[in-house]
This record gives sequence, structure tokens and C-alpha cells, in this order.
Amino acid sequence: MVTYLDHQRIVQFLMNTSLPGRFDFLARLVEQFSIIEPESVPKDLVTMNSEVIVHDFAEKKDIRVKLVYHYSESYNNQVTILSSLGIALLGMRIGETKSYAFGNGDQRKIMIKEITFQPESEGRLDL
Repeated sequence: MVTYLDHQRIVQFLMNTSLPGRFDFLARLVEQFSIIEPESVPKDLVTMNSEVIVHDFAEKKDIRVKLVYHYSESYNNQVTILSSLGIALLGMRIGETKSYAFGNGDQRKIMIKEITFQPESEGRLDL
């Protein structure tokens, strides 16, 4: 699931980007999501600009990250939607486990432990 606002913003973001490969995959992935109204987002769903605690099974530790479009100097531990981890995080739910291809090609496994901030549940549709 992805909100129609996130879907529109991701598509617009992709249209303004010229890098090949990953963006074609991301565009196909976004098309596969069921699109929902921001007001209907379950509180346990990772959306864009969500801040989450993820368990990394390979590192055997929890990490706190924010799913973003572009990196910003104003927040540490950002994960861009353009990364394989970012693509994996979008649409995950608390307790869900997923594997993704890490930058070097290795498979990594993660689990969403907690969503500490979700824009939709806070009424922040501007994010």
C-alpha cells in the first residue's frame, strides 16, 4: 500500500531524475502498490518521511532511519527511496520481515520494529 500523495510525489521525483536502472525498477514497483487515501493509512505502515526502527539481521542490531526522497543536512540516518533499502522499506508494516539486495549484491534481511513518526497519522500531509 502507498498513499496517492506518496505515489504522485514518487512519480514526479522519477520524472525529474535521469539516472537509469534503479528508477525503472522503482517505477514498476510503485505501479504494483495498491493506492490508498492518506486518511486511510494504517498506523503500522511505512510511508514516505516515516521514521522507523528497523532490525538488521546481518548486523544484529536495531537502526533508526527516516525514509526520504533526497538527503537533507537537517536529519541524520536518512534512507533515500532511491536505495535498495529505501525501496524495501516503503509499504512495509510493523513486524514484517523482508529481504533486499544490499549495495554490494549481498542479500540483507530486515524487520520493522517500530514506527516512531508517520506523517499521515500526525496529519502532516505536507511532508
